[in-house]
Amino acid sequence: MVTDAPTPEPMPALPEAGEVARLLGLGEFKQAVERAKQAHLRHATAESEALLVEAHAARIGSLCDRGLHADARTLLDLVRARHPAAAARLADVAAWVASEIGSLADAVGPLAGPELPDDLPATHLQPGAGGEWPLSQWS
Repeated sequence: MVTDAPTPEPMPALPEAGEVARLLGLGEFKQAVERAKQAHLRHATAESEALLVEAHAARIGSLCDRGLHADARTLLDLVRARHPAAAARLADVAAWVASEIGSLADAVGPLAGPELPDDLPATHLQPGAGGEWPLSQWS
């Protein structure tokens, strides 16, 4: 498809992104979140919000890794409320947290959300007549 619309120039990477990545690599999750918050306050762009959400996602993962599941869940809920534009990314994080906690209902909950692909028939989300889930259809 050919279009006459100009191609936007790629946005330069946030200067803080490298520092946030470095902190995450060192396992300094709380500091990485704080740095990403500063970047988002300074820039207030979709890119800075994505950086902040990724830092939060890593921190949530670290809380789960340390067995602090309630804290991870609380932080996830807070981030969801503050960053609704990141719903799809946070749905992935929520499913992972739920799997770590062992909550099957929470783990499969995102399958019923608005992020569900249009080409997935609703019948895949319903149990069969006997109450069993048609897992054979997914293999």
